Formats: sequence, C-alpha cells, structure tokens
Amino acid sequence: MNCNEIHQLIVPYLDSELDARTSCEIAAHLGECSHFAQLYKSERRFDERLNEALQPAEKSAALWENIEMMVKQSGSARKPFWKKLPTLWAVPAVLAAVSIAVVLFQSLARPDLTQALAKDHREFLAGEFGPAFTGTPSEQVLSSAQGRLDGAAFAKLPALPGVRTEGSRLCRLSGVPVAWTLIHYGNSSVSYFVLRQEEQAHFRRMAVSLQDGHCVVSSGGGLQIAARLVDNHLVFAVADLPSRELEALVNSVPEGVPHG
Repeated sequence: MNCNEIHQLIVPYLDSELDARTSCEIAAHLGECSHFAQLYKSERRFDERLNEALQPAEKSAALWENIEMMVKQSGSARKPFWKKLPTLWAVPAVLAAVSIAVVLFQSLARPDLTQALAKDHREFLAGEFGPAFTGTPSEQVLSSAQGRLDGAAFAKLPALPGVRTEGSRLCRLSGVPVAWTLIHYGNSSVSYFVLRQEEQAHFRRMAVSLQDGHCVVSSGGGLQIAARLVDNHLVFAVADLPSRELEALVNSVPEGVPHG
C-alpha cells in the first residue's frame, strides 16, 4: 500500500471504519513516512478540536439569571405571577432535557470496547492479521502510536506456566493504539490486548467494571473477555475459553514490572 492509497483512507482510519489488517498497515506506515505522520497528526488535531467544541458547557449563574429575566419579561403585563410559575419551572426542565440529550449523543458516538476487542480477535482467527515482531517493540513501532502507547504495554504479559507468546504488533481499537500479543494457552489462541488506562475515555462503555486491580470477566458473542487494571494499563485476554482460565491469565500479570 503506497502513500496515495493510504491518503485516501485517512478519514475512515480516523473514524475506525477500516478492518484490522488495513488499520495495522496504516499504523505501520505512520512510523515510516514523516509526511503521512504529519498529515495524520493534523487530521487528529482537527477531530480533537471538533470533539472539544461539542462538549456541553457548564451552565453558569449568569445564564440562569438571563433566562429567568427573559421569562419574567415575556407577558409580565398580561399574566399574574402565579400563572407564570409553570413557565418558570419548564425552563430548567427543558434545559436539563437538552443536556441529557447531548450527553447521550456523545455516549452513543463512542464505540464499545468489548465489541472492539471481540471484533479484532475474530479478525485474527480469520487470518486478517497476525504478529509483526517478537520481543521488545522498535522505536519505529512506538513512534507510530503518536505517544499514546508506551513500551511497557508490550511487557505486561501473563506469567502463567504453559503460556507461549508467539509475537506482538501495534493495532488500533476504534482508533486507540493498543499492544496486541498472540498467546497460546493449552490448545487455544488468546488475543491479549493492553492499552493505557486513560484511553478508556474514548469508549462508550466497558462491559466490565475494573476496581482496584481485581480481575473481572465478561462474555459476548461466544467469547470470554477477562480484564484487569495493572499499574496504569488495562489488560484484556479474549478467547473462547472458560472464564476461570482467562481470569487466571490476567491475574498472573505481575505489577510494577518496567519495560525491557
């Protein structure tokens, strides 16, 4: 895939509309082509500014005073005060409904993390992508993450007997860079994902609730997903395995282990 072809895909790439293989190819190209990396950076900044502009603003005291004044002025000479009370009460209710609608829209606009994990695992099983390197990621790989993923993410692996690691690659879950590692556990292939904790804000919801580093397990679409907070990273194991086995995998990840 050359630069011209990739340039045509930058918008769907930012919108997470591409399959895993194409997304991984574009992510690799980011680390090789400085021109495309700058273009991607500019497009991402535009998206971030647009998202910030859509964030609901706080309703200040001055705003409420202006609204109440306008309500009082409208028809004050025609209606007695007690007849205007329903109108005064309706204004906060309408504004509250608008705020709820804005928050709901923003929530629905974010992808679901669990669905993204399961989708990538199925694409791996279908042969659409696989490991790109073994061991420590190169600086080129990390640079393609644009500072949103560190080398430590690739080092937070299960330390359970019987686990074999085939290789890793940098992938994107709905535009979020993650460390993906293929793990063989028994006779099963496990997709192992690691992302920075703050990146979960880009997703609508998590079907699991992570608390104080305790492992939690979710299921969906015939797959089991075990998750745990380790240091400042979220680790996920996805496979068609009993939940207790995936739970054992993520619980075996040691804490406080630096990259390298």
